Amino acid sequence: NVCYGPTPPVESVISWLTSVLGGSEGSIAEVKDELLSLGLSSTSLNTFFSGQTFDAARYLHVDDKLQRALSILDRTASLQTHKIAVLFVGPLDDIVGSASIDDAASTSSDLSTALYASRSSPDFIEFSDSLGTVVTNRHLRYFSGGLDTSIYASDGEFALVWMDEVEELNRNGNTVSPKSMVVFHMNTMMPLHHNNRKRHLGNDLVYIIFVDKGYEDTVGVGALGENEVEDQEMTDVTGDFGFVRIYVAPMTHGDLVRVVLRLRPGLDAGTHSSLLSFVGTVVITKGDAGDYVRQLAIRADIACRSTMEDRLGLVSNWEERLVQIKKMKRYEYLRKPGP
Repeated sequence: NVCYGPTPPVESVISWLTSVLGGSEGSIAEVKDELLSLGLSSTSLNTFFSGQTFDAARYLHVDDKLQRALSILDRTASLQTHKIAVLFVGPLDDIVGSASIDDAASTSSDLSTALYASRSSPDFIEFSDSLGTVVTNRHLRYFSGGLDTSIYASDGEFALVWMDEVEELNRNGNTVSPKSMVVFHMNTMMPLHHNNRKRHLGNDLVYIIFVDKGYEDTVGVGALGENEVEDQEMTDVTGDFGFVRIYVAPMTHGDLVRVVLRLRPGLDAGTHSSLLSFVGTVVITKGDAGDYVRQLAIRADIACRSTMEDRLGLVSNWEERLVQIKKMKRYEYLRKPGP
């Protein structure tokens, strides 16, 4: 609890709210309705408004340092966020589009070539539609995954995004507060600037790689290679990350998709051991592929980040916010301020 200036001591949420709203029952009811609309459960709401006592509010000294701390807290998302790369591997002409084919062909690997993608295939578009929703980058003020949200649109005008509130809305029709958000760094939506694309995709921990029909062998996910634990070659965007690669390959016959998960070669023993349980191959229907691959990528991203907390910070945004809130004690008055 954070209080500005002198406030009478409180013993419960309902007593504090009653004092703030001047005892107006109508205003208190509006607050309850608003909390329900934000996703707070009825059980939690009843607990808060039952008169149960909590720790008294802490009195904080308002100065520039506190304002900076609150600003950092505001910039830390209150939901779990992920950024995941999505690439397309297919015919070179389809990948390169208006970019220079000679430049793309001079690169050393198929995924490096795919970095130049400007168009894809109908199967890839159908799959990406099931991964998330296309939104304008300028609306990604809450979490953008590093994409430019200014009027300059240096990373393109659109992005593929998923939030779990969509699933909840489909289930019960109620407005809820989302718990997770994914921004997919899809190179086909970015301008043809190699450095910009590499800056985003090269810093993602998980790659989703869609392989067009007939091109499975170019990235080693044909029938003979599906049981491999690691990629045999460094067929990726160069960088220090890309620990997990999820290959999605539509099968020639039937409405099925093969999903192959492999690890980047050269991982240290601890990271390799932590991620090994994800490795494997499944065959799934096209209709279920988007949901399955997205959830697999989210879990793989959490696992990767948990092995790198010393470099990337805490995995959970909620835990990070809790740490920041607890640090607010340093701005606490040594004694309660007078009236």
